[in-house]
Amino acid sequence: MPWFRQQAAYFAVLQNQHVGFVAAGIDEGLNQEKNVAYGWILDIGVLKPHRRKGIGTTLMLHSMRRLKDQGMSDVLLYVDDMNPTKAIRLYEKLGFKTA
Repeated sequence: MPWFRQQAAYFAVLQNQHVGFVAAGIDEGLNQEKNVAYGWILDIGVLKPHRRKGIGTTLMLHSMRRLKDQGMSDVLLYVDDMNPTKAIRLYEKLGFKTA
C-alpha cells in the first residue's frame, strides 16, 4: 500500500514450508493528520491445513509487538464481517473491538 511508508511482512515457517504471513504498516500521514500513533495490520493469512494451531495468534502478537516497539499506541485493522475464515474471533481474542 503506497501510503504506508513503513511496512513489514512476517512469515511463519513450519518444516521449511511457509504456512502463514502477516503484513503490518504505519500510515505516517494519517497519524500526523489525526495526531495519533496507530499501526495497522494490513493482511494476514494461514494455509488452511495449519489453521487453529496458534500460528495466526503468534503472527498477530509478533506484528503488534513490532508496531509497539516503533511507538504505536494502538493497532487497527479492517475485516469483512462475512469473512468465511472466522478471523473476527481471532481478533477479538487478541483484544480488538468492532467499530
